[in-house]
Amino acid sequence: MTTAAQSITQLSEFLNERWKGVQPVAWGDALRESEFTRWVYQGLCGLEKEHQDEI
Repeated sequence: MTTAAQSITQLSEFLNERWKGVQPVAWGDALRESEFTRWVYQGLCGLEKEHQDEI
């Protein structure tokens, strides 16, 4: 069984990997959407603010 802490860690790792593919091409509306999505994950999913190169 996965604990809450493990779930948050796994979600954070998944999002960091996903961001690696989006970051080089994100600009304009795509960048705004990415920033909004990051804000949603931080607020609603309990993810803390990460380092600059992470979510």
